[in-house]
Amino acid sequence: MTAEALVELSTVEWVVLAGAACLIGFAKTGVGGVAGVAVAAFATVLPAKESTAAILVLLIVGDVLAVALYRKHADWRLLVRLLPAVVPGLVLGAWFVHVVDQAVMRRSIAVILLVMVALQLWTSRRRHEAASAAEAASAAEAASAAEPAAVSGTEPASTDGTTPATANGETSTPASGGTSAEAHGRAAWRQRVEAAVVGTVAGFATMTANAAGPVMTLYLLLSGRTVMQLLGTGAWYFLLVNVTKVPFSAGLGLFSADALLMDLLLVPALLAGAAVGSLVARRISLRLFGDVTLVLTSVSAVLLLL
Repeated sequence: MTAEALVELSTVEWVVLAGAACLIGFAKTGVGGVAGVAVAAFATVLPAKESTAAILVLLIVGDVLAVALYRKHADWRLLVRLLPAVVPGLVLGAWFVHVVDQAVMRRSIAVILLVMVALQLWTSRRRHEAASAAEAASAAEAASAAEPAAVSGTEPASTDGTTPATANGETSTPASGGTSAEAHGRAAWRQRVEAAVVGTVAGFATMTANAAGPVMTLYLLLSGRTVMQLLGTGAWYFLLVNVTKVPFSAGLGLFSADALLMDLLLVPALLAGAAVGSLVARRISLRLFGDVTLVLTSVSAVLLLL
């Protein structure tokens, strides 16, 4: 991006970029899904390749804010599993950015955003199904507890410390140590494989389109983390990954002094979005906001394909 290009940006384009910077701040402190809209907005106004580096600087600023707010809630054991797997994805993404032209890059960003939308829709469906199952199980448990023991036919729990008998007269015993060890080993292996796949996909998506958010959100949700753990782990993860991306983007020649100046001018809009995000996230319906975000991201991606 040259100084002439920076000067030639129209008022409407500056407004679009400022709005995108505001959304980045909002995404980092509130609802992460809106970041996809910001990515599409930057790729619409700026050359597709250079837009990834320009928005990267603002993402790092937002990451610093998120870490300041949620740093105490990070799950570092999970981060240690995920971060090494990001490097192959970053290398593959850097190679892809290097070999494709601007038109292909623009369409690639659009396709990745649409894939992330589909992934987010699937995640929302899984969360809804899990919530429904939890409600059904809670209702069944409450109904069972309300029935008298005599009616239910269950035996009272032993009070002398012995193991209660099962229905066929046998006593229940814990699983053998070998079986438990094998199950633990399989679970650990599955976690390593999942971390490798998620890390690589996230690395490629973030290097090519700054769009790893839905992948990480899906992984953290399915791993059973709390909301605060999700925010804290995600804040540290994206800060470390985005800082790691800087040498790759610099090596590809995507940074320029003028683009950095543009980012500096957009920081106030980002801070305003971060302030709003920290307030609104506690009050707005996340489901409603998520639906709006999906629509906006889809429209933005489609516009990039035109």
